[in-house]
Amino acid sequence: LLADPAGTHTHALQSQIQHGLSTTFALAALAREVQGRMRDFEQVARQLLASTPGAAMLALAPGGVVRQIAPADGNEALIGQDLRTGPAPEAAQTPGTGGLTLIGPVELKRGVPGFMWRLPVFMDDATGTPVFWGFAMSVLGLQETLAAAQLTQLTELRLGYELWWRNPTSGERQVIAAFAPQGLVAPVDHALE
Repeated sequence: LLADPAGTHTHALQSQIQHGLSTTFALAALAREVQGRMRDFEQVARQLLASTPGAAMLALAPGGVVRQIAPADGNEALIGQDLRTGPAPEAAQTPGTGGLTLIGPVELKRGVPGFMWRLPVFMDDATGTPVFWGFAMSVLGLQETLAAAQLTQLTELRLGYELWWRNPTSGERQVIAAFAPQGLVAPVDHALE
């Protein structure tokens, strides 16, 4: 009986997260297209943010240092931040083969929780060899992402849920969001990829 709503909301949440990921990949592709010299970054970022429910911020970090960010208002302090010393510095020190890194939950401006996606960007040098250029980043606001996945429908039905992940650094189980008025009794598990 509960497997169907659980599956529906899990699918909606996964779809919402994937939509946010596509914004990171689009930003990386644009950075490659203009060889990292994006003059209209604020305008391009506004369009990407408007098309992605829950997206709170986009940034480019050539060489691992944040140089362009949108919206700039309220995020000025992040300009110049060296990602090799910030959250998940190991992801900035070893960009590897271009894998996407999830960092979070992190505290966004005004104490709002969110998740940061960090994608290494590689550009071909004069010989055609891919060379690490920097990072494309997007931040999804947790509350907006959960709202777009319509988890409030579960609370209206008084159905409990718990969204958690295994923190890759500590290995601990970390609860991201939950509603359990009577505790979770015989919960139905669904995994998010």
